[in-house]
Amino acid sequence: MRSFFTAFLPALAVSVWLAGGAWAGPFEDGRDAVRRGDVETAIRLWQPLAERGEVKVQFLLGLLYTQGQGVPQDWGRAGVWFRRAADQGDPASEYFIAIMNLGGLGGPRDEVQARAWALRSATAGYGKAQTLMGALLELGPGGAPKDYSGAMDWYRKAAAQNDAAAQTALGRLYENGLGADRDYALAARWYRAASDNPHTGPGGKLGLARLYENGSGVEKDPVEAMVLYCVVTRMKPIAQDALAEARARLSAVSRTMAPPQIAEANRRCDLDSVRSVRPAPP
Repeated sequence: MRSFFTAFLPALAVSVWLAGGAWAGPFEDGRDAVRRGDVETAIRLWQPLAERGEVKVQFLLGLLYTQGQGVPQDWGRAGVWFRRAADQGDPASEYFIAIMNLGGLGGPRDEVQARAWALRSATAGYGKAQTLMGALLELGPGGAPKDYSGAMDWYRKAAAQNDAAAQTALGRLYENGLGADRDYALAARWYRAASDNPHTGPGGKLGLARLYENGSGVEKDPVEAMVLYCVVTRMKPIAQDALAEARARLSAVSRTMAPPQIAEANRRCDLDSVRSVRPAPP
């Protein structure tokens, strides 16, 4: 369960949620404080706004308490502010409450409540919650029944919002014939969308590399497969299982290739690896 939970815990950089908006006064001063690392000042400035019911500030206070930077990490306090924002219909806060229930943060693990809050956020159109709903239906954590067709429906909604995890999941389901007939061409389409997504993790590239390695849904191309596996080995941060898979397949594919092919793949890997992978938007 812990690995399932951590896969959906988003990057908690408060700066991601501070982008945009025409705020002034205490909020702006608090935002500047966060950017220079003075979290205590930000909390002092924002707390009165949150107490008055400013939803965005309530959410941001919750987020600050998840950090453990500038103030002690306190999931209990984070949950209080997320709940106050969620009670006003904030879908990002609803999503975080789902994540906290799923991971047992700030209280006991409660998969029923996690699903309820995720559904509430997903129904409001929050892309990350739609991906989480898809995963809950696909993987059935805690012995819950699996529903691949329902998972696909939620993944499609999130993929329409350019969510890389949902795009990867659709590729995986089509590759394995879960929730729909096996369709390697559609798997390749969704893996490619995830691979090209600037907010992607390793899953899309690994999936697309497998298809190129085996010639499934695309023309067999060991050079392309090696490039993708190579790029994954250089991604940071990356889960150890994904890194191990990429290294193993990279070694296996390279043994089937001629030296000029390997040289070309390494050259392209060097070029592709300099692309920055940005935090996913809220």
